[in-house]
Amino acid sequence: MKFEDVSLGTINFSNFGSDLIFDIWSTYDGHSLGKIHCKNVKEFECKNMLDGEELFGSYIALVKIESKTLIMESGEVWIKVISNEITSTL
Repeated sequence: MKFEDVSLGTINFSNFGSDLIFDIWSTYDGHSLGKIHCKNVKEFECKNMLDGEELFGSYIALVKIESKTLIMESGEVWIKVISNEITSTL
């Protein structure tokens, strides 16, 4: 599953910190497009090269969900999550 040209809204912790929930926003009008829920996170990596700018609301060129892996990337942001299960309402 792939999505292009979105913004990273918020990241919330759930289930005593073992789950991550990403709110994905529209780049056009800022409304929520849906959520990506990573259940029982095994690995989380984030590279933020925004030079002090806020990560939230930043542009994400590509969101990929493959099996139990979520990857979000743009020129300045790269996020990888490996978890037991990933569900999406996008």
